Amino acid sequence: MIRKVRSFGKKMLHGDSLIKIKYSKEEWDQQYDKGRWNFLLHEQANIVLVVNELKKIQQENPSQKLRVLDVGCGNGALGRRLSAESFEYIGTDISDVAIEEAKVEVPWGTFHQWNMDEPPQDTSVYDVIVFCEVLIYGNYETILEHYTPLLKPEGLLVISLYDVWRTKIIWRTLKTKVHVLNAEYVYNKIRDIGWNVVVVKIKK
Repeated sequence: MIRKVRSFGKKMLHGDSLIKIKYSKEEWDQQYDKGRWNFLLHEQANIVLVVNELKKIQQENPSQKLRVLDVGCGNGALGRRLSAESFEYIGTDISDVAIEEAKVEVPWGTFHQWNMDEPPQDTSVYDVIVFCEVLIYGNYETILEHYTPLLKPEGLLVISLYDVWRTKIIWRTLKTKVHVLNAEYVYNKIRDIGWNVVVVKIKK
C-alpha cells in the first residue's frame, strides 16, 4: 500500500497520468524476452470474446475479408485465433521482441513496430481497430485521436479492458465519444478478474 501511495505521489509530482501504466520500449522487450506474456497464447476469456466479436462482424459480409488493425498486438495472441481466409490481420506493437514472436504465431499477418502514443506511420484504412488490454498503457484519448481516422466510414472499434478502477475512468470518458453497439462482461473465478469487451462506433 505504501509503495502505491509513493508511486502515485511521484506521478503527481512529475505531472504524469495516474490512470496510465507506463513502460519503456526496453521494459516491454525485456518482459517479452522473459516470457512474461506467454500465458496470453493459451485460453484467455477476454481474447476469446474479442475474436467472437470479430467473427460476428465478418459474417455480416462473408464474401470479403475483414481488415483488422490490432494495436498493441503483443505476441499475436489474438491474431493466431483468426483465419487468413476471413481476415486481413495487421498487428502493431512497440516491442521488437513481441513482433518477432507474433510473426511466428501469425505467419500470414502483417506487422509494424509502432509506438501507439505516436501518430501511426501509415494512412491505410480498416474495417475494425482492436485495442485489447492496451489503452491503460498509454494516453488513451491521444491514442484514439491518432487511430480513429484510420477507420472506414462504417468502421468499428473493439475494446477490451480488465475491470479495475483505472479502466472504469477510461470507460466513463469513452462513453461520451462513442455509440456502444454491443457490450459483454466475462469473469475468471480462478484469477479473480473480469473484463469488459465492447464494440463501439465513433460519434460523428
